[in-house]
Amino acid sequence: MALPATHIRFALDLVHRFPIDNTAQYISGTLYPDSRWLTGVDRLKSHTDRYLEADFPDSEYTYGIHIHCVCDMVQAQVFEESLPGLQGLEDQARWLYLSAAKMIQDT
Repeated sequence: MALPATHIRFALDLVHRFPIDNTAQYISGTLYPDSRWLTGVDRLKSHTDRYLEADFPDSEYTYGIHIHCVCDMVQAQVFEESLPGLQGLEDQARWLYLSAAKMIQDT
């Protein structure tokens, strides 16, 4: 749900909590799920609930994927609480407002 800068910042803020020796692999993992925009991979494949399970990460790369999905989950909760008027909007208007909020968040 977040844009790349937010995912990277979130991942770097949490890197000390995980056994990460290769930060480049970790950051690559945190960016991977949104590569679907370029590859056409279905979101259900790049953002599965499995990625949120505590036993999913087993490498720096998969820790990055895990943290990406955690970030998306946290952001969705924050946006839902902070922007309650979005719930009643049609999809295109909702997408526009959420995109603007994500760009502000990335700054």
